[in-house]
Amino acid sequence: MCYGLVINVLRCAFLLMSRSSV
Repeated sequence: MCYGLVINVLRCAFLLMSRSSV
């Protein structure tokens, strides 16, 4: 499985959430 892809998506989502919060 592409575990790296999952981490990449999670990171992107976290960054987006953090940006939206600010």
